[in-house]
Amino acid sequence: MNHFTSAWIWTLFRSVLLVCLALPWCGLMVRWIRASQGWKRSLQWSLMSIPFLFPELLTGYAYSQMTRLLITDAWTREFWFDLLLFFRIVPVGTGLWYCSPPSPLSREAIHVRVLAIRPEVSSIRRIGILCWYQLQGPARMTLFAGAGLFLVIFQEFELASLLAVRSWTVWLFDAQVEGLPQWDSLKYVVLPALCTWLICGSLPWWVVGQHRESAELTSRPSPMSARVQASLWLYLVLACALIAIYPFCLMGLETAQGLSALVYNWVHLRGLMEGILIAGGLALIAAVVSDLAAEVLVAQFPPRGWKRIALVGVSCGLAGPLAIGLTLLSLFQQPGLISWRETTIPALCGLVVWLLPRAVVLQGIRRTLRSPIAEHAATLLSAAPDFQRQIAARRVQWLIRDRGQFAARVVLFHWAYWELTIPSLLNPAGLISAPVRLYIDAHFARNAILTAKACIMLLAPVLVLLSCWCLMRMIRAARQRQPRQTTSASHNLHRH
Repeated sequence: MNHFTSAWIWTLFRSVLLVCLALPWCGLMVRWIRASQGWKRSLQWSLMSIPFLFPELLTGYAYSQMTRLLITDAWTREFWFDLLLFFRIVPVGTGLWYCSPPSPLSREAIHVRVLAIRPEVSSIRRIGILCWYQLQGPARMTLFAGAGLFLVIFQEFELASLLAVRSWTVWLFDAQVEGLPQWDSLKYVVLPALCTWLICGSLPWWVVGQHRESAELTSRPSPMSARVQASLWLYLVLACALIAIYPFCLMGLETAQGLSALVYNWVHLRGLMEGILIAGGLALIAAVVSDLAAEVLVAQFPPRGWKRIALVGVSCGLAGPLAIGLTLLSLFQQPGLISWRETTIPALCGLVVWLLPRAVVLQGIRRTLRSPIAEHAATLLSAAPDFQRQIAARRVQWLIRDRGQFAARVVLFHWAYWELTIPSLLNPAGLISAPVRLYIDAHFARNAILTAKACIMLLAPVLVLLSCWCLMRMIRAARQRQPRQTTSASHNLHRH
């Protein structure tokens, strides 16, 4: 057994184990959130979004020095990596479980089906019937969340690389950088990509192709004890502290010293700005394109014709960024496409292919949470002759439709901005994105200048997003004032 096979088997074992450990916690979190209301539910979602959205690269960068100095044993590093990964993935599974397509079969219907099985039916046949109805019923949301958890764990790269643990992604990426032949890299990636596709490839189809009618809309979650709720609050606090707060505080302590040195080093500052512009530009284009393509695929319900074939092709994007990057790297080295190799087209295509199944899943989740009746009422209200009612209709449309689309594109941009594997494999040599620079430098040492760069990388998209938000508010306020002035002028003209 070679090193890649052992790393692949170990990653598969780790993924299955963490999925089995995380799913019960996800179920408890979903029950807890559904039983909450008002500010309490908003606080729960806010705390869960912090470890989910905080970049893995910055978490691994914060703990990389500690693992090199304090954790010299491989098993201890593995335990610490699994613990951090567990705290990170439970919010992912909770969100997928909460927003998963509802079950069309209630538990009562399954119980009636069990009673309807005739006594002469064989045991194997009985077990098959029960398993099928469970998969179509309450177990569907559990499998949906479990497939998403497996996808995140099995394709983990940044945290595993910086904490120096065994993983097939780390082994193959390092071998590719060290000069492994392209054909050998593709042969190595086939089996993990096929495993990921078999387990998680049905996620886009599952979200889009299922009916939205639920048989358990009126069911209320059972009450939870105070001890269980205290344990869940403790988990959220620990997850935020270990995944986001400690790395952010570490960057805050060293950023002031690093900024003072970075200001006088024009070469490093210019390289950082160029890397942020490259990463942000590619991420913005890829996020908008993938979201628009996903909206076209999800527009028809249920999917028919060419959209079914397109959804099957979209699910291939779940094979992972490493598989996508290596495949496109070989494709753009062919005679007909080699002229595009020294452009950003390969990296942009890789990001779109990687984001497209995730965009489809987000579109399906938005369809599950949307209310067509409210959207139709807001559309009718926007056609009212009264300008104040039109303003109210725009606000309602923003709350029930446009806000979800904006949030989905922000999440897609965040994923593409911090993506490391695809830009490192497909970008030209002169165009290095900021996460790739940070990843390369983090393997050598951690210093104040590097920490300042990481903090600037984290805050730059946030500042741009806030600026765009303020600009949108100013434009909206100007549009609201303009019809009033026009109406007043026309009234004066009519009076004269």
